[in-house]
Amino acid sequence: MAGVWSLAQSRRLHGEVQRLSRCTKLCFAVGGAPYQITENVVGFYLTIFLLDVVKMHAHHVSLILFVGRAWDACTDPAVGLLLGRSPRTRIGRFMPWIVCSTPFAVIFYFLLWYVPNFHMETSSKVWWYLVSYCLFKTFLNTLHVPYAAMTMFLSRDSKERDSATAHRMTLELVGILVGALVQGLILQAYGLQGGTRGIIESNGTCTSPHAANASNSSFNDMASLVEAYKTAAVVIGSIYLACIIVLFLGVREIKDSPNLNRRPSSLSLHRRMRRIFTYRPYLLLMGCYVSTSIALQLVQGNLALFFEHVLCMKGKFQIMVITVLVSAVLFLPVSQWMLKRIQKKNMIIFGMLWWIPFLITIVLAPSSDPLAFVVCAASGITVATASFLPWSMLPDTITDFRQRHGDYPGQEALFYSFFVFFNKFAVGATLGISNLCLSFAGYVPRGVEQPKNVMLTLQVLMAPAPIILSFVGIAVLYPYRLGHRPPQSQGAA
Repeated sequence: MAGVWSLAQSRRLHGEVQRLSRCTKLCFAVGGAPYQITENVVGFYLTIFLLDVVKMHAHHVSLILFVGRAWDACTDPAVGLLLGRSPRTRIGRFMPWIVCSTPFAVIFYFLLWYVPNFHMETSSKVWWYLVSYCLFKTFLNTLHVPYAAMTMFLSRDSKERDSATAHRMTLELVGILVGALVQGLILQAYGLQGGTRGIIESNGTCTSPHAANASNSSFNDMASLVEAYKTAAVVIGSIYLACIIVLFLGVREIKDSPNLNRRPSSLSLHRRMRRIFTYRPYLLLMGCYVSTSIALQLVQGNLALFFEHVLCMKGKFQIMVITVLVSAVLFLPVSQWMLKRIQKKNMIIFGMLWWIPFLITIVLAPSSDPLAFVVCAASGITVATASFLPWSMLPDTITDFRQRHGDYPGQEALFYSFFVFFNKFAVGATLGISNLCLSFAGYVPRGVEQPKNVMLTLQVLMAPAPIILSFVGIAVLYPYRLGHRPPQSQGAA
C-alpha cells in the first residue's frame, strides 16, 4: 500500500496525474484566505482606525496609505525576481517563501493595530504606523506572489487550474466574510462592554455626539476601543496562521512547469521583461484588472464614511458589507456555470456593467435601508466577476505566451508579480488621492456632522469615479481575444 501511495505521489509531483482531488483544491483555496482577510480588514477599517482612534489628521493618513501601498507594490516584482531564481526544495519552490514569511506577517499585522501611547507625538505615530504597514505588506507579499504563481504548478490541465482558482476565490470571499464578522463583532462587543455603543456602530466609527464626547472625556472608553482592535488583530492573526498550516499540509507542487518549448535560462532578464511587456494579451488583461480594481477599491475605501455621513445609516455598515460578500459567494458557482456558455471576457464586461445603475441609485435616491440592501446584494455580482475572472484568465494568457516564446524558468512568478504590482500601485495612488480629496473638502476626524463639500466628495467617489473606471476597464479588455478554448486553438490577441 505504501508503494502504491508513493508511486501516485511521484506521478502527482511530476504532473502526470491531471485531476486534482477536492481536498487538494480546498486546501489550496484555504491558503488564499489570509491575504484577502487582512487586506480587506485593512481596507475597510484602517482609515477609520487612524482617523478616529489614533486621531491622526487626514493628510497624515493619506501619506501612510500612499507610501505604504507604493512600497507594497514595489515589493511584488522584487519577490517575483527572487522567486524566479529560487531553487526547488523538498517542499517545492514556492512553499518555503510562504511558510517562512507567515510568522513575521502575523507579528506586524498586530503592530499595525497597536497604539503604543495615547500621548505619542504626531511624527512618532506616523513613523510607527508607516513602518508597521510597510513591513506587514512586505511579508504579506512573500505569501501572495508565490501562492498566486503556485496555480501554474498545481496541474497541467487548464480546466483543473480554473477549478482550483474558482475554489480559491470562493474561499477568499468566505474568508473576507469571516474577517468582517470577526472584526465587526469584536468591536461591537468591546463597545458594549466599555459603555461606548455609540462609538462603535459596527464600522468602528463615532456616530453620535454623546459617543464622541464620551470617548474624548473618558480614558477608559478609549482604552476599551484600542483593546478591541488589538483583540481583533490577535484573532485574525491566528486565522492567518491556521490557514497556512492547512495549505502546507494539503498541497504539493508539480515538479516542473509544463514542458512547452522548454528553453534554457540563458535569456537575459531584460529580454524576458521586454517580451512580457510587449505581449498584448497580458497588457490588455492587466489594464482591465487595474481599472476594475481601482473602481472596487474606491467604493470599498469610502463605503464606511458614505454610510456614516451621507446615508446617516447608523450601525448598518457591517450588515451591508456582509450582504455584498454573501452575494458574491453565492454568485461564483453561477459564474462557473455561465462560463460554459460564454467567454470569460464577456463575463467581466457583464459584471462591470451590472453595478452601474445601482451605484447611481444609491447616490441619488433618498436614504433607505431596503434600497441599500438591494444595492449591496446586486453589487456582489460585480465583486465576484471582477475578483475571480482576471485571475482565471491569467493562466490562459501565460500558457499562450509559452507556446509563442518558449518556457523559461521562473517566468510564471514574473507574470504574477507584475500583475499584482501595477494593480497595487494604481490602487494605492488612487486611495491616497481619495483621502487627500476628503482632506481638502474639510473632513473633520471624529466629527459627527461633516461639511457639505465632504458629502459631495463622498458621492463623487462612490458613483461617478467608479463608473468611469468601469467603462475604461471594459474598453481596454474589449480587444482581448484569448478565451476558454483549448490553448492550441486560441487566436492571437
